[in-house]
Amino acid sequence: DKNKNYAFIFFAADYNNLGDLAITYAQELFIKKAIKNKIEIIKIPESETYLWVKKIKKLSINNVLITMIGGGNNGSLYEFIEEPRRFVLKSLKNSHFHTQNNDQSIHQLIKRSFHTLRG
Repeated sequence: DKNKNYAFIFFAADYNNLGDLAITYAQELFIKKAIKNKIEIIKIPESETYLWVKKIKKLSINNVLITMIGGGNNGSLYEFIEEPRRFVLKSLKNSHFHTQNNDQSIHQLIKRSFHTLRG
């Protein structure tokens, strides 16, 4: 429906981590309160990221908000989630959708060889 508002919450918790489940729930409530118009919120777990990006790119509507779960880390600490996060950002960056990333910290390991460390 072209007149409908949509919000997609990527990496929505679908596993037994009460903190992440609470963050997903709070993010959903925040969107509902911030966007007073009727909005359909679709929660997307990490396992469905690639499938949903393809579907979203085909949408011919302008009223779409793309969000990613709050809390957590960006960077190399949890690479299994960093790769799909970057995929979402890269795939949808030139689209007409509004994108919001809510991570709270960045962790990047710097890999150095022993020779480099010795100077």
